[in-house]
Amino acid sequence: MFGPASMHDKHASSDNDNILDVLDLPQLYTKPSGEALLLTLDNLKSGPASWQPKGDGSDAEHPALPNGKIKVRSQGLPSYLTKIISSSLDWIEDDAIRELVWESAAKCLSERSGRTALGSITRSFSIPTNVPEAHGAAVAATFNPASAEASCALNIVLHEPAFTADNVGFKTWASSHLLARRLVILKDMLPQLPTDSVVLELGAGTGLVGLAAAAILRRRVLLTDLPEIIPNLERNIKSNKGMLDASGINAHAAVLDWTEPNSLSTEEIDVSSGFLLILAADTVYTSEQPALLTQTIKHHLSHDVRARAVITVPQREGFDAEVQDFRARMGAAGLLIIAEGEDSGYDDWGIAQSVGNEDGLAQVTCVWSIWAWQ
Repeated sequence: MFGPASMHDKHASSDNDNILDVLDLPQLYTKPSGEALLLTLDNLKSGPASWQPKGDGSDAEHPALPNGKIKVRSQGLPSYLTKIISSSLDWIEDDAIRELVWESAAKCLSERSGRTALGSITRSFSIPTNVPEAHGAAVAATFNPASAEASCALNIVLHEPAFTADNVGFKTWASSHLLARRLVILKDMLPQLPTDSVVLELGAGTGLVGLAAAAILRRRVLLTDLPEIIPNLERNIKSNKGMLDASGINAHAAVLDWTEPNSLSTEEIDVSSGFLLILAADTVYTSEQPALLTQTIKHHLSHDVRARAVITVPQREGFDAEVQDFRARMGAAGLLIIAEGEDSGYDDWGIAQSVGNEDGLAQVTCVWSIWAWQ
């Protein structure tokens, strides 16, 4: 029987031994107690998967399990959970316990049905604020933001409303996570910004990049997105006010529709003279966006020699044409790439379709680039 002792033993063993099979779980034909089922289901609950390494020197190929939960092979697990939900559990006499078992099984099943089924969640992201000494002079080339460990790090907590495909700004994407973690390196590759400078983020979504930039670069940041995204963005800025206050920096949210780049207006910040630094992560995923993003950058990027735009784009099958279109338009607008590279990390989009990954995460490669005026 799968119980507290066996679960502890499994968890304390090596990673390979740590992966259980569905047959190791309490089987309904044995009529397990409600307490045993609840204990099992509690350990199956994963919550938002961590995109961080395990912290033992491993690389991005091995993200950490959230809350130290044990792993169970995905094969047969949905069927196991469905059987619990559909079972009468009539051998469990306590009605309240039965209800808890059904509710817990349903939650476990939804967690394995993709991000869209998970509902609203709160995530915590650890963002390094110093460069590991081991990387030395070649840090820009060898630094892997997905697996880097640092003695100092920010803890950014973000709320994500229930996610739907037509509101992609409600989700924190892998590209944002990777760019936020790379900022500790990029700050030494960018011109020093005057203390009164304001950084502009386009398509801020949940705000991870902008909030990290405020604390790492120690400059005010204006996080922009479409009207429906702003309330949650403002909520996340407020939730991380303690971190911002500790850095002595403010962050603000404002609506910016790329079809009308000159529509940006905010009482807190003068936007008329442009921005020395623009950040954007995962902002090219439709055929219209290359033109819209380029015209927005062209409108808001200062023509000062120090001005830079930092763009991160994930490599997605079927979107090469959009990325190449964006690069061509940026070149035609008078901008050129002065530095670029690739980072790899994880995302939970398409979690149900993730093949061979017991963590339920899909590996993502993102290309970052720094643009300047020609």
